[in-house]
Amino acid sequence: MSFKRIHLEKQIILQGLNHLDGLLSFGPASTTSSSNNLHRRPVQGFEIVDGHPTSGISFKAEVQLNNPAEITAKLGDIRLKLQTDMDELKAKESDQNGFIGEVVLPNLSLKPGSATIAIQGNVLVAPEGDPARIGGVTLIRYLLENRSISINVVGSESSSDIPWIAALFSNVRISAMLPALGLSSKLLDGASLVPPDELDALPAQSQQLYARATLRNQLGPPLHISSLKVKAYQDFEPDTTGSTSDPAIRDSICLGDIVTPSDWPTLTLASDNPVHASLPFTLSAGGASYVRILQNEAKRKGIELNQNLEAALALMPKGKMGQDKPTARAPPPQKRDKDAPQEALDLPNLVASALSSLKVSAHVIADVSIGDYRIPGEINFVQHQLPIAITVKTARSILPTVGAPLVDVLIDQAQVSITKLKILDMDEKGLNVEADLGLVDFGPLDVEIHLVQGLNITTPALGSEAESEVIARIVFAEPLRGVAGSDELIKTHLRILPAAGPKSVTNFAAFVSELIRGDELPIRLSSDACRVVAGGADFPAVLTKFVTLPGLGGLQGLTLDEFDIFDEVAAPTGPGRGRALSSASASSAGSIPLGLKEKAFKIRARVRVPHKGSVAVALAKIEAGVEFEGVQIGIITAEDIVFTLTATDVEFDANGYIFIGSESLKEHQPIAQYRQAALDAFGRLATTLLSGTPADLTILGYRAFAMGEMQHISSSRTQVPAHLRSKVSSTSMQKTLSASAPSRTSRTASVSTSGSVTFAQRQVPWLDQAFQKVSAKTVLHRQISPVIKGMQIKQLFASFRREQPMDADIDEIAFEVQVPLSVRFEVLSVQADIEVHFEGYGCVGTGLIDTNVQSCTPIEEREQSVVEDGPAKSCRMVRLAPGSFKLVTKPTEGLAQLIAHIADCEETNKISIRGKARARVEVALGEVYVDVDLGKQPHILHMDGVRGLRSSPVQYTNLQVVDASSDFLKIVFSLYLNNPSKTFQLALPDTELTMAAFYRGCYVGRAHIAKGFKLESGPVAVHDIYFRYCPPLDQEKSVRDIPANFLSGRTTTLEIRGDDESSEIPILIPALKNIHLSFELRPMMDRTLIDSISITLGVTALTAHSVDAVFVVNNPLGVPFDLCAMSFMASYKGQPFGSCTVTYESEHPLRVPSGTVKQPGQQRSSPVAVTLAQPLESTVGAFLKSKGTIMLDLEVTARVEIQGFKIPVFNYHQPALPLSIKGLDGISKIMKFLG
Repeated sequence: MSFKRIHLEKQIILQGLNHLDGLLSFGPASTTSSSNNLHRRPVQGFEIVDGHPTSGISFKAEVQLNNPAEITAKLGDIRLKLQTDMDELKAKESDQNGFIGEVVLPNLSLKPGSATIAIQGNVLVAPEGDPARIGGVTLIRYLLENRSISINVVGSESSSDIPWIAALFSNVRISAMLPALGLSSKLLDGASLVPPDELDALPAQSQQLYARATLRNQLGPPLHISSLKVKAYQDFEPDTTGSTSDPAIRDSICLGDIVTPSDWPTLTLASDNPVHASLPFTLSAGGASYVRILQNEAKRKGIELNQNLEAALALMPKGKMGQDKPTARAPPPQKRDKDAPQEALDLPNLVASALSSLKVSAHVIADVSIGDYRIPGEINFVQHQLPIAITVKTARSILPTVGAPLVDVLIDQAQVSITKLKILDMDEKGLNVEADLGLVDFGPLDVEIHLVQGLNITTPALGSEAESEVIARIVFAEPLRGVAGSDELIKTHLRILPAAGPKSVTNFAAFVSELIRGDELPIRLSSDACRVVAGGADFPAVLTKFVTLPGLGGLQGLTLDEFDIFDEVAAPTGPGRGRALSSASASSAGSIPLGLKEKAFKIRARVRVPHKGSVAVALAKIEAGVEFEGVQIGIITAEDIVFTLTATDVEFDANGYIFIGSESLKEHQPIAQYRQAALDAFGRLATTLLSGTPADLTILGYRAFAMGEMQHISSSRTQVPAHLRSKVSSTSMQKTLSASAPSRTSRTASVSTSGSVTFAQRQVPWLDQAFQKVSAKTVLHRQISPVIKGMQIKQLFASFRREQPMDADIDEIAFEVQVPLSVRFEVLSVQADIEVHFEGYGCVGTGLIDTNVQSCTPIEEREQSVVEDGPAKSCRMVRLAPGSFKLVTKPTEGLAQLIAHIADCEETNKISIRGKARARVEVALGEVYVDVDLGKQPHILHMDGVRGLRSSPVQYTNLQVVDASSDFLKIVFSLYLNNPSKTFQLALPDTELTMAAFYRGCYVGRAHIAKGFKLESGPVAVHDIYFRYCPPLDQEKSVRDIPANFLSGRTTTLEIRGDDESSEIPILIPALKNIHLSFELRPMMDRTLIDSISITLGVTALTAHSVDAVFVVNNPLGVPFDLCAMSFMASYKGQPFGSCTVTYESEHPLRVPSGTVKQPGQQRSSPVAVTLAQPLESTVGAFLKSKGTIMLDLEVTARVEIQGFKIPVFNYHQPALPLSIKGLDGISKIMKFLG
């Protein structure tokens, strides 16, 4: 039965698969969900099966499948895509997880319950440049790093050949977890670092370090590694929490790199067959990194590091290998003696012990093939906790590399100094030296520096070209030891050798010359192959140090003392440097006649060189040129010159010649021009020396000889210490002998200064060249003063005119030129600008001299009044012609005092000549011009003085009173003086000269000398001098004796003085005021003033005892005088005779006419009464006996006027006056009559 249109609705429950118990999911995966949130089904039994060139890496595995339904189905082969689902590949912007292969579930059959399903699949890594590549390489990295991997298995429309099954699986997604492989993932078991000498296959000279590693393959198919790059980092064992215990060591430290070379053969790892490979290992980390590794491992193992080592490690620079940045300089270690014991340090053993359990992590980059599948590009992975073994030998091998930055720091901060150099020997191969070497600041470790190849020397001092050129090498006899904390100097022996090359001798000579010329020489010492031993380990090092070598100071401060010229000889000629000009001119002028050959002075001097004591060296002999103002003036040589390590002045004797040398002759310079320039230079040198000023000279090195051992030294030569002498080899002896032959060398002509020498001098080529570069400024000390002495003039005639300067004519000038050197010279002409100085007043006059010399005669030593002990002298007396010098003066106080001094002194030494003079002098070298500064030393001008005209009594003649008035008497006379000075004369052409006269200190008048007075040498007659006698009225009583003496026959002593009124020439006043002459004024007549008296006896004689008398008065004066009053008392034979007094009226005096001394004027008086003092009878008898004439003695008192000039009263004694008696017969008769 069938029913139509029946609607049937029933609910039937079918049992489902329930996503296969959550294994399956459908639909696209959520982009926001994390794979960690998905329920992942673990994959079991994962195993890599093989590698195929096209399909990639094939694997197989198992998954657990749980079917909750009572459903059974055979689905056939199910193909699903394999996709990575790792959080590492997920980023905020994009997800780098991708499809990396295929998973096949072969002949899938579903049965109720749980079942294990075998799967198989493959992984194909995308080529480089494909974004999907990262998923494949990351999966491989996770596998090799023993890490679990999150994957997805995703269905597609091609998952099955059956359409509905394909549609069923098109949106299926299975999340699975691939567990870590465990031990199967480990490719490296560890390694040991070995030095190259443990690998037989390597060349012996290889320095490459190797890591001997064990590689094994537990993945299944063979692994082929065609290239390998590994970075090894220190690895730390995690604690129970999975982290390192010390935060300070969490940062990984790189030990080094393994990079296989391009020709490295492919390494094949078969399954379960370990391979031992030696891989090149490069220490690539910075030195500080290795220090941290060492410190970390030592701390971890409880190994205490040496204190000095810790201090040294603190100096390790920070940074990568080759890019180390220097650390701050560590504080210097505590000072200790170099011989003090120090804790032994064995770095190789310490490093090996501390690193015995070192673990590393290997960061690997490799080109790998699995089976036949070559993974495109490189893969990278990390394997941890790999042990690395370091032996003592390996530690010793790697320490030079690891410690190189530290050694570089130590060497860089170290200070090297060379403070003393004792040159023991010099030969063609260089210098043998003992040096005081300072090695400080090498850090806290003792070091030994082995300089196997020595040190190269370069120096900027020799110019830019030589700055990088090696000019010399230092070779040490033993390693240099630096003691930590010690600043003691090391005495070491070394050799300084010329560098190799065609310019080796030239460069070495330049280097040695710099040592000679400077106080110090900055040099650069360098070596690319030195070895530093520290802590028991050898470290190769590159050493570059700037060091200052001590030098001889360029002989600066060299002085020449005790300079002496002791002979005149022919100049040295012949080959060699610095010979006479005749050597240079001979080549162009042919043979030179003997008379034209150059002359020379033989010289000797004491050389003094200040020496700082930093360099000790001995030279057998040196030859040097002497230059003055760029002109060679000679050559000197010295022997046995020794500089020691003592700060002192080195002194030695030098001999040589002074001559015109050819060394400074310029090319193409005419000989005559050069010779004249040289003579001019000699003149300037002589000028300097004669002035007493040290002369600046230049010493130029010509030749130098090293000290030999075999020598015969005369007793006068310095004994040289043996340790400073060269050791004479047979070769050097032969060269010394050959050097003595003129045909073998161009410099054989030398100046011999001592006795015979055998093998005492060694000629070294570089020493000669070095010495020829040496020049030193020196000072020649030689006091040669006074040069001019005994200066005198024959005659100085000074003329003084009113209101004009003194006109002084000087006759011949003579002076003595004395040079304390044994040289022949002749003064030919003189030019001078002269100043005449008077002591205490300065310059009083000037003048010019420009004349040829009248004569220049030698003064023999035996002719000198005083022979002085000392060096030989050469003296000449030079005379200049009359009129060659004209003195120009101004009327100054100084000139006035000078004239006064000359007028008063007997001989003067207070006049000196100053100024500048130039003399043309002929010497052995030729004619030279010499300038002399006459102001340096006093050049005394000797002159005779006038002695104030006191040398002889003043004489006069023709004295006469020629005029008179009420105010004065005028007396004329001729004066005779004597000028004792043979030098000084004067004249007063247009002015008169007056002198004041004094009597007993009272002024009585003035004497006048008319114009035209001349005071010449010797006796001088001055005529027509008149004396104006005019004493003041208030002094009349004091001077009344003068006219009485003048008339009565007595001599009057007058004092003649100069005063301010003596001359109209002011500059003569001081001289005239110094004149004080005694003038003996003799009476003018040789008879009495009363010529005679006559008396007439009359009656009054009997009655009044008086008689009449008449007297005759003499007048020798040239003018009449009036007798105004007179009284006298007469005595006869000592008994009073009589007296008389007569006074004349003023209008009628007794006038006596004028006369002369020889013929005086006379006047008879009128009769006057004479009172007799005795009775007449007592005298008549005497009268009778005398027959009428007797001689009386009179005491006369008179008053006289001379033409109005009153002489108030004067007294005088007139003896033996004849008395004539008249009337004697008559009076006698009367007396008879009375009697």
